Amino acid sequence: NGDTPMPQQSTFKAWLAVAAADAVERGEASWEDEVRIERAHLLFPYQPIAEEVGPEGSAFTLAHLVEQVLLVSDNPSADAILRHLGGTEAVQAALERRGVEGVRITTNEEGLHALA
Repeated sequence: NGDTPMPQQSTFKAWLAVAAADAVERGEASWEDEVRIERAHLLFPYQPIAEEVGPEGSAFTLAHLVEQVLLVSDNPSADAILRHLGGTEAVQAALERRGVEGVRITTNEEGLHALA
């Protein structure tokens, strides 16, 4: 199956961290940017950050959300990062700038869960 594209599931979160670092390095984002997660974004069976999201939603730094995706594989944080960076096309462009080949970012965490 080496030539068959497969869903990445949670491994795509590492690529989000690469894209976030790329955006910070390029001056398009800051690790201190505030990124909101609303209660409506809490759609997943596994979402450790839900304990930190208030009734009216909460703002988190980009750095905190990247930490959440890398350390505890948090799903709402992944989608929040993806939104903040400009969506799948922006993340894909960052990976291409970094020379990453053979990876396609075409959906968010919610979309990945729909494929499972």
